[in-house]
Amino acid sequence: MNYQNSNPLNLLEAQFHKGFRWAVSGSMLYEACKTLHNILLTYYLTPKEYGLIASTLSFVYLVTKIADFGASTSILPFFHLFIKSKQNFKQLLFRFYLFPHIPLLLITSITATTFLVFYKSASIDLPMLLIIAATIILESVRSFLRLFLYTSLECKRTVFTDVASFLFYLFLVWMPYILFNYPITFKNILIFHIIDSLIVTILFSSLFYKIYKNLPNIGLNLPLKFKSRIINAKVFNYFLRLSREVFTSNFLTPFFALKFGFEYAGLFYLAAVIAHFIQSIFKISVGYLGNAILANLKNSTPYEKQRAFELLTRKLSTLISPLIIILFINHSKILSYANCSDLSMATIGLALLFLTIQIIDFITSLYEQFYVMEEQSFKFFCYKALEFTIFYIFISYSKHSQALSTILLGIISIKMFSFSIIALNAYSNWRIKPKFHTNPRYLVLSVAIALLAFFIL
Repeated sequence: MNYQNSNPLNLLEAQFHKGFRWAVSGSMLYEACKTLHNILLTYYLTPKEYGLIASTLSFVYLVTKIADFGASTSILPFFHLFIKSKQNFKQLLFRFYLFPHIPLLLITSITATTFLVFYKSASIDLPMLLIIAATIILESVRSFLRLFLYTSLECKRTVFTDVASFLFYLFLVWMPYILFNYPITFKNILIFHIIDSLIVTILFSSLFYKIYKNLPNIGLNLPLKFKSRIINAKVFNYFLRLSREVFTSNFLTPFFALKFGFEYAGLFYLAAVIAHFIQSIFKISVGYLGNAILANLKNSTPYEKQRAFELLTRKLSTLISPLIIILFINHSKILSYANCSDLSMATIGLALLFLTIQIIDFITSLYEQFYVMEEQSFKFFCYKALEFTIFYIFISYSKHSQALSTILLGIISIKMFSFSIIALNAYSNWRIKPKFHTNPRYLVLSVAIALLAFFIL
């Protein structure tokens, strides 16, 4: 991609569609392998062992979001400055990202592993704690680099690197067991996981450096009061990210482990993995690429920004319309499955409830990207703070024995209320609105599938 000139929206649309194909195919393969991997683990391990692994990995990924401190989420509003010149790139990277964030990242990883010492000292020894701390650091860097590469529209190489590395991770986990009956243990999984993280971080770093090498050599060009702007963006974008994490499996899995035990946490984690199979397709194919389009239109006219938002919502509607129809028509069956005593049926029901939460979250995230681009993160943060307050009140007054399905239904209601406020405010300020459009035959087929599932199940 050439960074020396601003790309018009038409060129960005062409790049978006090309990247979309790569992102969809790559994310489907990645999530299919991940889902199969977790299903096999539930057969091989006891529910408690699987729950321990699920809770630990979820905790690690939750901490990586905490350790980010706004680094990844502040790429969008300042990406156009990053790619103006090598001088801009170096100044931003070292002064505003590496130097302030490395100490925070180290402190967070040490604090997180210290927490594990007090919470599960019998299950996790010192070498394991060091592995967990190193994984947190590597995954935080990996997350920043991945988002930057997608924003740079380096979709093909980014997708290929992620998928190839994950397949290598699966090879490390399963081949010794298949060929030599080597046991799959909590420790082995963490060791192979950090190998995967290290490989991807190195490869992403090389792509990141290539972007820098292709930038022009011109003078430093940062706007006035830039320091206060980037600090403000980092602070509120960081809290926005944390507010999202409250409703993800990274937070809810350890939370359910504390509230219900490792067995139920493992059940929920497997359901979340199944839901993520679909949700991640949204995140990578529309979320990351939407971030790229809006970042490259930072200084464009309001009309072009409205067109970009409509493009993203049209593409999203193609993906989610069939799911919404199927979930709506079969909502009564989903609820009955979620409360079923049969674990297989309960997993399916919980996965579909969690998928509903993810769909609402993902539509909301498109609005969040727009707020972030317009440097209105504080306003969006206020809406998410209201959402979290309602969630906290709901959890505080819920009974300890309350079913997982009831809690997930409560979260769905809270999310719908929050989204309505955010969408109305966005239309009032920028006249942006979702433009849902999909093929009528596609919708008819979705209704037919939903009705067939309703009568068969």
